[in-house]
Amino acid sequence: SGQHVSGLPKGAWILAAIVAKATGSIEAGKAMHLIALIAAWLLAWPALVAAGLDARRARVIALLAAFNPVAIQQVMTYNVDGVVASTLLASAACAVLWVRTGGRIWGVAAAVEAAFLTTLKFSGAAVATELAVALLAWVAWRERDRLGAALRLGAFSVALALAQGINPYF
Repeated sequence: SGQHVSGLPKGAWILAAIVAKATGSIEAGKAMHLIALIAAWLLAWPALVAAGLDARRARVIALLAAFNPVAIQQVMTYNVDGVVASTLLASAACAVLWVRTGGRIWGVAAAVEAAFLTTLKFSGAAVATELAVALLAWVAWRERDRLGAALRLGAFSVALALAQGINPYF
């Protein structure tokens, strides 16, 4: 019934609708998985290099992480778990890049990705919170001078999640 569908988070479906509208094909909307999967790989690769792995190993490990069984199994569907996995990897990669490089763009990207997680699945908010807590713990433990910046990024992500994340649920 429509009642069941109207109560689900719709972030991934909105992305799929944009792709479908742009291409004129409802089936093309399934490219949401490929978009998220490739983005996760392209972000995980430099994050692993920034964390100290050599480029070749980083490329392979990032490829394996991005092309995980859930993401691959759902690539030709409208299910959202693959997009959740890819978005989580992308958000974690951006957080690593922010910690390692100090680039503000990476912090903002991590916050935006975490906020996007809240629109993908009901558990997305919990997963984004776990990622934020891990990032804050790392910064508090290893880079105390950046704790204020990390808290501001967290507040930005929560505000963004509230602004974009509430509507897809209703």
